[in-house]
Amino acid sequence: MFQTRPAHSAPASEHPIAQFPPADPVSAQALIDEKAGWLPQGTWGKTAYFSLFRLWHGRVRAEYTAHATPHFLFLLAMLPVLTKARDELKSMTLWDPPAGPLKDVRDGQPAWRQYSAFLPRIEQTVAEVGPYSEIKLPQDLDHLLENMTVAESAFREGPPA
Repeated sequence: MFQTRPAHSAPASEHPIAQFPPADPVSAQALIDEKAGWLPQGTWGKTAYFSLFRLWHGRVRAEYTAHATPHFLFLLAMLPVLTKARDELKSMTLWDPPAGPLKDVRDGQPAWRQYSAFLPRIEQTVAEVGPYSEIKLPQDLDHLLENMTVAESAFREGPPA
């Protein structure tokens, strides 16, 4: 279950890595689903993504390899893009405009187009990462990013002492 408390303030027993119990090692190849809907389009994009995934997966501690999925890495890479687009819209006071002219201005912004293009893929992917499957975007966006960043570090370095 997704933690509702910020990752940096959680005691070790509630550290984000606690959501991913150690398991038997799994190879990167066994986790790859080349038909996943969130993947980049085209053979080159998929090949490049899975090459990057294999490199990252190779750095993960054996007991967390089952949780270090392509979905997890995609979210880890794309959530900062989503938060940056959202923050850019907020800085222009276009994040939640009322209907009318401001909404039209927002809809024409590159940040809004980027946010709108990635959000459905990210929501689909979040639903496939066990502990995060029940979160609500965009409300939990910042917390999800923080939680995943801390968990990913623990995937590579081990849980906190």
